[in-house]
Amino acid sequence: MALGEYVSVSAQRDTEQALLQQEWRELRADPSAELDELAALLEGKGLSAATARTAAEELTDHDPMVAHAEVELGFDPAELTKPWQARAVVRLVVQRGRVAAADRHPGRTRPHCGSRSPSRRCC
Repeated sequence: MALGEYVSVSAQRDTEQALLQQEWRELRADPSAELDELAALLEGKGLSAATARTAAEELTDHDPMVAHAEVELGFDPAELTKPWQARAVVRLVVQRGRVAAADRHPGRTRPHCGSRSPSRRCC
């Protein structure tokens, strides 16, 4: 289970990195078009056109990559998904589930399946 989560989160991280690289290429190729795009996105979030333009300019002056990643892509580039962390969390959850099941059903290593049929063996 933990390996599957690691693979899944690794793929997500690869996608995030690819999106950031594409955004960086776009920022270098046509910064004014990217500024217009950021202003339009901010306007779409409810800011007036003038305020959106001012905010886009200020965000771009501060850190264009972070501004575009957060507004356009929806994530902070400093906080990309961490596959090893996800794997560790899944392992911890599975282990706690096993402990909880053992507490509920002493002598068993698996939780009860819920079958009440006398002819059917549980789990």
